[in-house]
Amino acid sequence: MRLAPVLVFALCLPFTFGQAPLLFWSPAISISLPAGSTAALTAPATLTNFGGAFSYVATSDQPWMSVSPASGTIGATSPQSFVITIQPAQLAGGTWTGKITVTPSVGSGTAPATLDVTIQVEALSFVFNPSVLEFTISPESTEAKPVTITLSDGTTRPISATVVALSGPANWLTFTNNSPFISNEAIQVRASAAGLDPGMVVTGEIRVTGTTVAGLTGTIPVKLTVANQGVGFTVIPSQLNYYVFGTVQPPPQLVQVLAIDGRTMFFDLFQSAGSTPMSLSISSGVTPMFFQAQMDTSSTPTLPREDSFRVTPRDGSAAVITPVKTALEPTRVNAIPQVADGGGFQTSITVVNNEQVPVQVAVKFYKSDPATRATSPWTPPMEGNAAVENIQIPVGSSWTVQTAGTSSVISSGWAEVVSDKRVSGLAVFRQVQPDGRIQEAAVPINNGLMQRNLLPFDNTNSFVTSMAVANLSSTEVGKVRVAFRDPAGKLIRIDRLKDIPARGHTAFELNKEFPYLGGLSGTADFWVLGGNISVLGLRFSPSGAFTSFEVQSLNRRPGGKKAIPQVADGGEFRTNITLVNNDAAPAQVRLRFWKDAANNGTAPWTIAFEGGVNPDAITIPPGNSVTLRSSGVSPTVLSGWAEVLSDQYVTGFAVFRRSLPGSPDQEAAVPVNIATPFRSILPFDNTAGFTTSVAMANLSAVVPSQVNLTFRDAQGLRILETVLPELPLQGHKAFELTNLFPVLNGKSGSMEISVISGEISVLGLRFAPSGAYTSFRAQPLVQ
Repeated sequence: MRLAPVLVFALCLPFTFGQAPLLFWSPAISISLPAGSTAALTAPATLTNFGGAFSYVATSDQPWMSVSPASGTIGATSPQSFVITIQPAQLAGGTWTGKITVTPSVGSGTAPATLDVTIQVEALSFVFNPSVLEFTISPESTEAKPVTITLSDGTTRPISATVVALSGPANWLTFTNNSPFISNEAIQVRASAAGLDPGMVVTGEIRVTGTTVAGLTGTIPVKLTVANQGVGFTVIPSQLNYYVFGTVQPPPQLVQVLAIDGRTMFFDLFQSAGSTPMSLSISSGVTPMFFQAQMDTSSTPTLPREDSFRVTPRDGSAAVITPVKTALEPTRVNAIPQVADGGGFQTSITVVNNEQVPVQVAVKFYKSDPATRATSPWTPPMEGNAAVENIQIPVGSSWTVQTAGTSSVISSGWAEVVSDKRVSGLAVFRQVQPDGRIQEAAVPINNGLMQRNLLPFDNTNSFVTSMAVANLSSTEVGKVRVAFRDPAGKLIRIDRLKDIPARGHTAFELNKEFPYLGGLSGTADFWVLGGNISVLGLRFSPSGAFTSFEVQSLNRRPGGKKAIPQVADGGEFRTNITLVNNDAAPAQVRLRFWKDAANNGTAPWTIAFEGGVNPDAITIPPGNSVTLRSSGVSPTVLSGWAEVLSDQYVTGFAVFRRSLPGSPDQEAAVPVNIATPFRSILPFDNTAGFTTSVAMANLSAVVPSQVNLTFRDAQGLRILETVLPELPLQGHKAFELTNLFPVLNGKSGSMEISVISGEISVLGLRFAPSGAYTSFRAQPLVQ
């Protein structure tokens, strides 16, 4: 290798087109360069004129070579010196040739003369370690691996690298560190299985170029295989979402780290640079482990923002990176995630005015296409051709409308209650089965951001859990991921729902959508990568009875005492209680029951549960649920209420089932009420054979309860105002409205509940003429 040009002296005969030679170059130029040379080189050359004087122009035929002087005059029989300049930075390895041409002026009678220039550049190449990148990762996981890029001559130079997804989504392959990149340094390459089906294989490549060496390129093939089951380290969820609710801090969210094969593996946690608003409850741990991730939104002045944390196993396995996204609270949508009409179904919708001023509402329906999950605007016929737009609801009142159900074909979808004021309410969908049996289930109107939620499921003993999902976003595709855990908290599988288009909808049985859940029970942990979803759970019993229940959202965490204001057991009634642990630590829970006694009082109540479960000592794994089933040993019906006591954040619901010989089973879900608002409102309907009942429990152990009731009709006109008889400490009262207040017979409207003293938890119960019944919670009013 020579670092300076080597001049090979020879005669260069000019191309004279048959004329006598007059011009001669010396020497011919041949230069050898090491790979990657960048400094400009010069070489002298002389053109000798054996003829008459002339003027000339000197040119190069290559962009990497120039000649000086570029023009001038050569005297008769005189030599002319030239300097040839080479820019080797533009040249890759190999042999390069060019020509310098001196063209005499027109009329001089002298032909042009050319000088051959040869440049030999030693070959330079990239060396990749590894030469191929392959990832096999769990569904919805991410993994980063290093690749080192060196040059064959061992020098350090800037390089350019880009990632290209040849199949799959455009963003599954990325870098974790930013350019500029330098040779001999490792580049961290990240592969993400977010949005990819288990078992899917996608390919891509890393394309590398030398920014200072022309033509120097290289390619690293990349392949990602999404495992059907988790492999190695798995972090659940694969993404965390937080929202800023004014001055209210979002609650912490639980994160699970586990080694799929059950190994005990130590790991460390590292937050991304600048992620100071985020805090993790641990800095290291050992699998399997839950921890909490908290986002201090008071320290996030610029939104939206993206952070992340990295889980790095100490055994050298690839790290897993979890994105953390924080955004302003989006516009709330009052959604009913399941509406059904036709084919034996009808849906009634009740909207409650929660403001101190009249409100205007409209209901928009979206009909679902089961194949595509897309929706289209839907105008189901309404009973009495009732309007669903520009509806005025007076203060303290509610409004009810019902679909006609005239079609022989079932149509389903979801509905949006549009209002610029605060409203709430419920929908009740009613099914008349071919044999004449009637079932009802209440669907709450919800406007919660359900980007992370827990849904208990039970597909054992011929029970079936279904769910309905609406994507409320008008712009984003709904991308929902899920981890299924068994009752002991062990991971069954990580999976995904099929994408839901903007404003789309889907409803399905869990064991049909995910066949491996057949015969299993546990808890589904859902999180959202895109869209804004509203979710509802549905429970179908072997007898055909069905009820709905609310999923437990981790995006909001109301505080206050927890109670189930109505429990029934014995005779024809059984009660199942499902409790959900929303925290990252195991929850220790006590259920304390109070049985109805004289004068609206109560007494301690011991309920026997199947399997000998002790309700005073319940342990629920993090992110999991437990269900207790009463034995119903009493020959007569006993009723009362229950307290849910725990230091952890525990939610849930109870389902009480009524079984009468010769009649279809009926079920109603009773939510675990959290907090005791001073003012709330409950719609009632005592028309056309329907009856509304109310259950109230005084949670206070120190103050008797006094409650004022105000009944208004649909126009907001007052029907009755009264004070209930006092509820003793921890007292309970369940009653039909028409029995206690006959003036309400044949009327519908709203009942405003104002608590004068005590702590009241309230539940509404709706009984149809057929005997079908369902339950619904009271809606808090603006205080």
